[in-house]
Amino acid sequence: MQLLMKNVKGQPASESILSVVILLALAAIATAVWVTQGKFDEQIASYPTGEPSAQAAEAGTQPDLFWPDDSTGEKFKTFNVDTLADIINGKAETYFQAGFDKLFYKRVSLGDESKPIGGSIYIFQMLSPEAAFSVYSTQRRPGSQSVALGDSAYQAQNLLAFIVGKFYVELVCDEVSSQWLDAMRDRGLRFVENQPVSKGSLLELDLFPADGLIPNSHALTMRDVFSFGELDRVFTAGYMIAGHQTTAFISVRESAEKAKELATAYANFLTGLTESKAVPVEGVEGAVLIDVFGEYEVIFSRGEILAGVHAAGDPKTAADLARLLAEVLDGGKASD
Repeated sequence: MQLLMKNVKGQPASESILSVVILLALAAIATAVWVTQGKFDEQIASYPTGEPSAQAAEAGTQPDLFWPDDSTGEKFKTFNVDTLADIINGKAETYFQAGFDKLFYKRVSLGDESKPIGGSIYIFQMLSPEAAFSVYSTQRRPGSQSVALGDSAYQAQNLLAFIVGKFYVELVCDEVSSQWLDAMRDRGLRFVENQPVSKGSLLELDLFPADGLIPNSHALTMRDVFSFGELDRVFTAGYMIAGHQTTAFISVRESAEKAKELATAYANFLTGLTESKAVPVEGVEGAVLIDVFGEYEVIFSRGEILAGVHAAGDPKTAADLARLLAEVLDGGKASD
């Protein structure tokens, strides 16, 4: 309070009091927002802006041709890079960073007319299957359960999410209703059947070793990976090695030379940041281990692949997982 009064010293008393009142009111609002956010249940899916404005979207677009009829009569509305924030304000940047093209959206009500159950369909058309997987993996809710649908799918309370090709789909019920989600799953299956079969994408997922792999932990980050601006398009997977949890990473680069250069650049970034030395890893040719403020990073390359271990709790865990990863990349088996 002394500091606050010092900042308004020299002003008339009435202005000083008014300044203090305004600052205290702003602090109270910030506290209320913080408390509300602290009570948010991440498993309950919702978007903060509710229904989009009539000016924000164009009606009658492509998904009306391949999404199964739900007999509501409502057409999909289309959102682009300029209007996406009108419907998912606060989350749009996640999609932009991954590679966003369009969003197709509409409301669906099912059940008894006297007590309909409402929900929303969000069909994100991304620029590539990798972009779709990136938002799918980064948006996955805690405590979700895998579902057999499309290329990958999960359900978390009032949400069913899946990807097929370059589409990332979220089916969000207004309440927790198995009736609504079951009906939407059936429509989702038919939507998947209407998509052309694409092969050859997301092959990186098959390069992670099976030993110690934490189920459903694969993810793809498109930019600024591990806070290093040059590192992008990195697949990660969680591992439990001898009771210690850590992360393996893989990124396919344009050439073997580019992969090796990026491995060196990332190692130099970490050693410059921490003033630690890069130590060779026994049994993994070309790999280095770096102490990053008590967590351990392993970095190496194999052909056009950059690979390594991120944020291991001890050097042995980091080295053990690096050897498993190198074995697969050197021609061993990724899975049983």
